[in-house]
Amino acid sequence: MNFSKNAFRICVGYAFLLTLSGCSNSDPSAVALIPVTYKNLNADYAPIVLTPAGSETRPKQTNRFTFFSFLTGTLVNRTDSATSKWDVAFRGTTIIVNGGKNRKGNASVQLVDGAFEDLATAPIDGYNTDNQVDDRKPVPTSYAIQDQSGKGWYTVDPLTRLIAPIPEKIIVVRTSDGRYAKMQILSYYQNAPATVNNLTDLDRYYTFKYIYQPGASNNF
Repeated sequence: MNFSKNAFRICVGYAFLLTLSGCSNSDPSAVALIPVTYKNLNADYAPIVLTPAGSETRPKQTNRFTFFSFLTGTLVNRTDSATSKWDVAFRGTTIIVNGGKNRKGNASVQLVDGAFEDLATAPIDGYNTDNQVDDRKPVPTSYAIQDQSGKGWYTVDPLTRLIAPIPEKIIVVRTSDGRYAKMQILSYYQNAPATVNNLTDLDRYYTFKYIYQPGASNNF
């Protein structure tokens, strides 16, 4: 009789441990998160044309944003731009966030200095949204990620006019679905060349890496 009782207790305890193990494995926040690299996001590329006066213009430029969702890891159709389906969007060097009084989402963003791999936890406070009224007449300082050399995610070489991501500049996003993501821009040129040739390499093509936290955690 005692042996039966002990065996029963052992079985119950083992089943309880299995249940705990199953719960832990089903928790998205407990799964190791692996960085994803997104290549060649077209941020309104158009060929540069020289005017008779020698200045540069892009007559085929659309001035439209390309929208991205961290939840799906894919682009979002422009027809859904007035929804909460996207988190950030790209047009030239401008990156906007889907939050604030002029957007339909609840996303917000902040810039953090440091190595991408070392940022293990997203900040709880300090996020901002865009204050831009009309994106057809942009004011660089009105965006949460300022669209100016040295003040946002990039610098501009005064001689070559090449755009270079600022090393160890991390964009942390509180997403439209209430989760967290961290992103680092790796290149502004098609196919992310190690050395950019301003005569042959096409600009306005983002390559970036990111981690999206699907669980109810701010840990990466």
